[in-house]
This record gives sequence, C-alpha cells and structure tokens, in this order.
Amino acid sequence: MAKYDNTYSRAVNAVKVILPLMALAILATLFLVSEPTPQGEPIRVSDSTLQDLASEQQLGGATYHTVTDKGTKVRLTADMVRPDRDVVKLTRATNLAAQLVTPDGLVYDIRSDNGMIDETAMRTTMSDNVQIETSSGYTITTDAVSITTDLTFLETLSPVTADGPLGTLTANRMEATNSPETGTDARLVFTGGVHLIYRPQTAKE
Repeated sequence: MAKYDNTYSRAVNAVKVILPLMALAILATLFLVSEPTPQGEPIRVSDSTLQDLASEQQLGGATYHTVTDKGTKVRLTADMVRPDRDVVKLTRATNLAAQLVTPDGLVYDIRSDNGMIDETAMRTTMSDNVQIETSSGYTITTDAVSITTDLTFLETLSPVTADGPLGTLTANRMEATNSPETGTDARLVFTGGVHLIYRPQTAKE
C-alpha cells in the first residue's frame, strides 16, 4: 500500500510540475517572460483519470492553463504522464503540445513526442520531433531540448533549424540563458556550424 501511495503521489506531483515547467521553458526560449513565476489555475483531474491512475499508475489527458504576468496565455496538454518504473524521481510524458498567445496576438504552437523530468538532476527534457511554429511564419525544429528547473539555462541536445520568411538558419547547438537573480538578461546563442541562407523579400505590387 505504501508503494502505491508513493507512486500515486509522484504521478500527481509530476503533472503539477512538468506542465508548468514546460510552459516556462518554452516562454524562456522565446523571451516572452522576464520572471519565472506563472499565475494560473490549478490542474483539473477528473474522477475517471484518478481511476486510471489507480490501476495503471499514470495520468492520461493532462491539461494545464495559465496566463503569465506579462499577459501571455498558455495551454499545455500531454497524452500521458507517468513515473519511471526503474528510476526514482524520474517522470515521463508523451505527445506534448502547447499553444502560447501573446498580448499582441502572436501565436506559438509547440509539440514534442516525449518529455522527461529528472528531479535528481533538476532538469526537464522535451525530446523527439520538437517543433515550434509561429503565426509570423517561422518554424524551429530540433530533436531534444533540456532546461534546468530554475529556468536559468536551456540548451538543444541536437542540431537546430529555424526556417521562416527571411531564410533558414542551422546550427549544431542553441543555448538560452537568464540571470538567476533577476530572471532577466536573456541571451540566445547559436554555435557550431552556423549557417544562414537569406531569402530577400520581394515587394508586392
């Protein structure tokens, strides 16, 4: 009984941590927030979901909504969130999706096949087909992104490609950093084999 209670608590706590953390990781990458503290509603878990958790030690159809202090609306979903059976304090998620809507109307849609939060290493990873699409016409793709739980450091773990109206940028690695004291002073750095193919815009007649 004690083992089940522990697994249950880990799964529920993981939902409360991984989805908001993913939202903040995405926002930090796009420089949409200056402080790493979200304000929003608690996660709503249905009775049927709790029954699934009791039998499978996992949460299905997890959803998280919030609005940042800068007014950006965030919606995050995951098909499944579950604790790792072999590694303590490791939680996995599948089919992650997020939508961010900024106060000025820009929309960001983010997806990845898998995610993982490692409480021991204090890192969260979004992996497999990570893709960010913007309403302004840009698409950013990579295979994996890792972020520290204090939101001061984010890095891609594989090559990254950014494609949009102005052209295509590729690099071996991308890093985003924030000041741990203020949560500001954000920097975005591309390194290793950086290439930019510029496509001049043609004026419409």
